[in-house]
Amino acid sequence: MSGLPNGWETCLVGDVTHIVAGGTPPSKEPSNFQEAGGIPWLTPADLSGYRGMYISRVARNLSETGCKASSAKTMPAGTVLFSNRAPIDYVAIPTNEISTNQGFKSFVLSDALESRFVNYQLRPIKPIAESIATGTTFKELSGAAAATLPISIAPLTEQKRIAYKVDTVLARVDACRERLDRVALVLKRFRQSVVSCATSGKLTEDWRTNRHLQKKETSSNFYDVTTAGTNNFLPSEWKIENLEKLVKLDLGYAFKSAEFKKTGTRLLRGDNIEPGKLRWREPAFYDSTLLDNFQHLFLNAGDIVLAMDRPIVSNGLKIARVNLSDTPCVLVQRVCRFVPCEHISAEYLYQTLSSNTFTNYLLGTQKGSQIPHISGKQILSFEISVPPIAEQHEIVRRVETLFAFADRLEARLATARTAANRLTPALLAKAFCGELVPQDPNDEPAAILLARLAEARDENVRRAKRSQKSATLPST
Repeated sequence: MSGLPNGWETCLVGDVTHIVAGGTPPSKEPSNFQEAGGIPWLTPADLSGYRGMYISRVARNLSETGCKASSAKTMPAGTVLFSNRAPIDYVAIPTNEISTNQGFKSFVLSDALESRFVNYQLRPIKPIAESIATGTTFKELSGAAAATLPISIAPLTEQKRIAYKVDTVLARVDACRERLDRVALVLKRFRQSVVSCATSGKLTEDWRTNRHLQKKETSSNFYDVTTAGTNNFLPSEWKIENLEKLVKLDLGYAFKSAEFKKTGTRLLRGDNIEPGKLRWREPAFYDSTLLDNFQHLFLNAGDIVLAMDRPIVSNGLKIARVNLSDTPCVLVQRVCRFVPCEHISAEYLYQTLSSNTFTNYLLGTQKGSQIPHISGKQILSFEISVPPIAEQHEIVRRVETLFAFADRLEARLATARTAANRLTPALLAKAFCGELVPQDPNDEPAAILLARLAEARDENVRRAKRSQKSATLPST
């Protein structure tokens, strides 16, 4: 085929592998599964978020009874497992015998194929697989369709050289990703540390010292406060106050979902709040002409809003400030707005509420399991440290300066991650163009491998026919 390296051939997956579908025994029968021993039974969920190539043990094992009660087949180590639905892109190689549910079409390889070579070739094949998959609720790749997936075959020894080289380079790529992940964690901790220092008085300690010297004060600068988180000492000018003395809490209105529109004024729901920003994917709208009585719930740029249902998600607390581009929008039930009094600046309040201390407080007070929620009373019971207004402004200035530095580092980190993510597809493209490792003219060409496979396949067909014929002959 034009474009292939010397000695390579292209064919279909069904020409060079035995395709095996999975199965599921009745889940209501406990004897079909066992915790220890048995045959590992792989589902797509076992590979969710999994970066590795090899897999051995999984969440559930089939018992002998379970194997017989389903269409699941036992496949040997070295089989290439390919998820054929929800999603169509997981690839793995078992290091021991394994079975799967219907979420896989597995490829049992012949001796002419190196499993790692096939694994790497199938990783970027998702667009082709999805184009021939069928289904409405979710796309599914049938066995017949899987058999038509294209695959390039290199000489066997070259397959092994390519697989080894890809292994080596991808190990370095993975190490790079891990280092970048650690940098992201360091930056997250840096932000948390800045906020912690800001709300304990450490961040502006030199600022206070200079002001005291200017006023020629010599009194003690700190006093013991047991409610001030992990640091029990606060500056003597600071106070500890409940939020209820510092803010007014505006609660949203329960607009009827049946009255939502596709156009009009946006409604700010809890789903529209992410940690640190608002998002407007799938927004709900309300007829603007019917909002005259809700002017007090219109949000302004700079307002601080918090989701009261499921307030804490994996990446933090769902609290944010409204930007001018977010307006006009209206506060909806189970979302609250903080309106600070004159003794606390909105910027300092937002920094304090964005701290781990407030998140941990809500984590310990929220109610409900399916949809955790918090009440206005719980929010207003939170205690915060309040410096004089002048120091609040200085704290905000310093925090914003340090966060701007972190933002620049995070932008560079994002660029590095993007570059790292491009390495794998570029590497695989180079590998399967025959450009990753040098070719050896002494390697047996793939055409001979395929011819030997075809001859073995034809011989198996002839044997099966002879066996069937002998079974039907009358006995003498």
